[in-house]
Amino acid sequence: MYEKNNSSISNGSYYRYILFKFKKCRAGKKVVSTSASVTEKLQTITQELGESYPSTPKEVVEKHNELMRIGYSSDIKDEELTAYAEALRMLYTKRLQEVNPIETQVSGLIAERLENEDKPLIMINSEIMDVTIIKDSDNSQNDSAGVVVKHGTNKGNITKEYSLVKEDGMWKIQSWETQKSEEDSTQSQTTSNNE
Repeated sequence: MYEKNNSSISNGSYYRYILFKFKKCRAGKKVVSTSASVTEKLQTITQELGESYPSTPKEVVEKHNELMRIGYSSDIKDEELTAYAEALRMLYTKRLQEVNPIETQVSGLIAERLENEDKPLIMINSEIMDVTIIKDSDNSQNDSAGVVVKHGTNKGNITKEYSLVKEDGMWKIQSWETQKSEEDSTQSQTTSNNE
């Protein structure tokens, strides 16, 4: 066996020996990536949503958060944005889809990426802070829900409140609103005190 400290073996020979051993050990073995591609992830989520749609507002928003981490990662390419938007739209109400056509949504995603080209927005994690379900008094299936989420990004935290309603017996996202962060409130309070 070769030893690196053996003075009769040059560094180049030692490297070639290690490379030879590595190739010999790996011969016939397929190298499998530990992480799926963005396209594979989106296909898996789309299939999951088609087979077993989330049953609670919290589960819908958790799936939305999972998609957001894919959409706001350094891995997604422009050509994958349409599949990303299509997966998101499976969680949206029909009305939200009507007022925000997929072409508009994809154009907005591309514009956002171009705007942040120097330092892309990367979603690191998401934490559900609160879930509120409002039952309709006459039991007419007009239930609604609010879910507050704190998204951790490379540019700071973003808190959003998602509004969901039941549509055809399934919880769907009808809208969301970005809440001012405590940092924004403190900054605007400081600014108004200085005026």
